[in-house]
Amino acid sequence: MYSFNNSESDDYDEQICQDHHKEIIKICLQENCNRHRLCRICIDSHDSTHQEINPYELWQQVKKIGLAPIQRNNKLFQDLFFRINELKQDIVSTIDKLLTQAQEMKELLPINPMDEQVDKLKSINETNLLENIEILRNLYLSKDKYKNQQLKIIQREEKLSSEIKKVLGELQQMKYCVQDIYIQDFASRKNSEIEEPLNLVAVLSGHDNVVRSIIRLHDDDFATGSRDKTIRIWSSQDYRCKQIIREHCNWVQDLLKINDKFCSCSDDKSIKIYEKFEKWACVKTLLGHECYVMRVIFNEEHQTLISCSTDSTVRVWKQDLVLKHNNSVYSIASIGNIIVSGDENGDIIMWNIEGPQLYSKQGHKGCVNSLVITDHIYSSGDDKQIKLWSMDLQFISKIYQSQYEIEALLVLGDIIIAGDQDGGLIMIQDKKSICELKAHKDRIYKLSYSNVIITASSDGTAKIYEMNL
Repeated sequence: MYSFNNSESDDYDEQICQDHHKEIIKICLQENCNRHRLCRICIDSHDSTHQEINPYELWQQVKKIGLAPIQRNNKLFQDLFFRINELKQDIVSTIDKLLTQAQEMKELLPINPMDEQVDKLKSINETNLLENIEILRNLYLSKDKYKNQQLKIIQREEKLSSEIKKVLGELQQMKYCVQDIYIQDFASRKNSEIEEPLNLVAVLSGHDNVVRSIIRLHDDDFATGSRDKTIRIWSSQDYRCKQIIREHCNWVQDLLKINDKFCSCSDDKSIKIYEKFEKWACVKTLLGHECYVMRVIFNEEHQTLISCSTDSTVRVWKQDLVLKHNNSVYSIASIGNIIVSGDENGDIIMWNIEGPQLYSKQGHKGCVNSLVITDHIYSSGDDKQIKLWSMDLQFISKIYQSQYEIEALLVLGDIIIAGDQDGGLIMIQDKKSICELKAHKDRIYKLSYSNVIITASSDGTAKIYEMNL
C-alpha cells in the first residue's frame, strides 16, 4: 500500500489526520462530505455509502483521465494573418491592374475626325469668313453625321465608366466582407474564456507633446503626428522611431494614408503630401484654409482630398470647392457622392460632393468630434453620446451614453470602438459595452484599424493593440 510517509514533503497537515494523528489511508470521493481525508479510526465512523479510495489509486485514476491544458494554436493564427496579407496584396494588385485598364480604355476611346474642324469654328469671324467657306460648308452638310458620331462616343464612354464603377463597387464590397468576417469571429467569442479582447503589442513613445493622429503606412510602418510639430515614422519590426519629419511650423492635427503616400494637416493652415524615396519627403503643399486644418480624408470614388478647418469651411480640393459652416468644423467623413461634416456647435451637415447642401441637423450638444460612414452614419460628441443616422441624415437612435466625452470612433462590422477623454477604449455591441479598457492616461484623439487597433493620445504616446480572435 502506498504511504505518504515515503514523501519528501514536510507538510504533515496533508498526511496526518488532525483529529487522531494517524496516517491518512483513504480519500472520500463523496462531493458534499465534510471529511475527505480518512485515517483508520475515521473510517469506522465514516458513512459507509460514500465511495472511498486509497491515495495511490486516486492518483492513478486521475492520470488515466488524460487531463492537459489547452494549447493555443498559434500556427493557426499565423496562417490566418498570412492569408489576410496575401489577400491584401491580391486586392492591391487588382486595383493596380484596374487603373492600368482604365487608362488603356481611355486612350482607346475613338476621336471624332471632325473635332478639329469644329474647334476651328471658334476662331472664325467676319474678317476671315471667306477663307473658311469650305469648313463651314462641310460642317453644315455633315452636322447630322457629326452628332451621331459624338453620341456613339458618349455612349461608349458611359459604358466603360459603368464597367469600371462596377468593379470598384465589387472591390469595396470585398473590403467590407473581409472586415466583417474578421470582426464577427471575434464578436462570437467575446463571452468565451478570453478575458481581454485587446492585447497591448507596443507603446510608441518619443513625442514631446500630445499625439493627435496615427496611421499605418503601405509598408506596414506606423506614422504619428503631434503637437510638437513633428511626424515620426516607427518601424513595424521593433517599433523604434526611424525618421522624424519637420515640415510643419505648428501643431500636426491629422494624418491620412493614400495608397503608397500619406498626407498631414496642421495648425499652420497647410496640408502636405509625402512620398517615400530613401526616406519620406514632402512632395507637395496645399494652401487655402485661413485657419487651423483639423481633419483630412480621401474620397476614393472621386479621387480627391477633403479637409475641414476652424475657418468654418470644408474644402474639396480636386473640385476647388469650398463648403461653409457657421462654426469651426472639427470632423468630416465621405463616401460616394456625399460628404458629412460636424462643427463645434453640434451641427451635422450632409453635402453633395459637387457642392449643394442636402441636409442639416443639430446632431449633438457641443462639438461633433467624430463621424464615420458605413451603410449608416455614426457620430460622437462632447455630449458623451454616440448616435446613429440614416444616409439621408434622419436620426435613428442613441447607441451609447458615456460618462466622458467621446473623441474618436471606429466601426468594425457590428462592433463600435470608442475612445474617450479619460483615455478609455470602449467596445460596444447592440448598444451595450462588452469591454472597457483604460488604454491611456489622457484623452484618446484618434483610432484606426489596419489588422491592429492603433490609438493616439494626449498622454504623448500612441499604442498598438492586437484583437484576440
